[in-house]
Formats: sequence, structure tokens, C-alpha cells
Amino acid sequence: SKNEIKNIVLKTQDNVFVVNIKDIVRCESQNNYTLFLMENKPAILVSKTLKEYEDILSPLSFIRCHQTHLVNTTHIVKFIKHPNYSLLMSDGTNVPISVRKKEVIENFFKK
Repeated sequence: SKNEIKNIVLKTQDNVFVVNIKDIVRCESQNNYTLFLMENKPAILVSKTLKEYEDILSPLSFIRCHQTHLVNTTHIVKFIKHPNYSLLMSDGTNVPISVRKKEVIENFFKK
């Protein structure tokens, strides 16, 4: 869309990063911190909860697929059903899909 957000500001203890949203592969909850896993860039650890970022990023092609995982759907390579439901991401990681989120993911792939 015309006014779509392209960047997000991520504040760490030492730095303030301006990150292009399309470069974020996934976000992982680490207690009250969120680890941003980037495409070809070092990970960024931010002292905010995953829930806060879910609210910001959900309208921008991100899906919460697990209590501890928020993924950028544009970086999903494969939806794996066996032996467990998971997502293969463009960075080579396999992200679990919780039972509660299974339907959300399946509906996304039906679109």
C-alpha cells in the first residue's frame, strides 16, 4: 500500500537501529526481550516483548506461529507437516508451529 511502513526502529542497550522490515526473517521471544533474526546481518536483541512487536508487525506480513516465534511470511520457504508442524525459513532455521496456531498458519496458506 502507499503508506506502508518500510522501516522499524530497534533500540538496544548501545545502539538504535533502523531496520528494513523486509530484512527481518523472524523474531524470537527471550523472556522480556525479543531477538530479531535478520537476513545477512547480525541479530539484534531488544528489551521489549514479542507481543509488542506482534502488534506492530502483524499487519505487515508477520504471523505469530508459536508462543516464542513471530515470522515474516515473505521469508517462509516451506510449510512442513511431518513429523511436526513447522516452518522452514529463508535463513535455514526450522520454526515450530504450536497446536493453537496451526489453524492460523493453514489459513494463511489457503489464501
